[in-house]
Amino acid sequence: MIVNPISNSQYKPTFQGGMGVLDRNAQHIIEKKCNAKQFQELKDIFYSQVNDKVFCFIYASKSKKRLEARIQCPYFIVNFKEYYKQIPIFESTFGFIKRMSKRMDKYRAQLQKAEEEAKV
Repeated sequence: MIVNPISNSQYKPTFQGGMGVLDRNAQHIIEKKCNAKQFQELKDIFYSQVNDKVFCFIYASKSKKRLEARIQCPYFIVNFKEYYKQIPIFESTFGFIKRMSKRMDKYRAQLQKAEEEAKV
């Protein structure tokens, strides 16, 4: 058996941070419940999360009436919560996405703080 070494420069990691709506049902929920102004703000939110160290998948619940999200990170974060659900009565679709973005920002800040402490 021949074993060839793999150079890390040839292969890029598959994990790329950001925020994504990968479920078609979730896309329909967002299209129905957001107006034009909210769509523009959503574009800004999604653009601000590009190439982040934390990734958020947004998808539709089993009933296909609300959104759910899963946040993932390849690094260890204290008090990390992975699964989130839209609060039915108190939270709009737009509000849920904003909450996920804020949560991602919080985790990103924790990672940056840990990087700064490691450098010192």
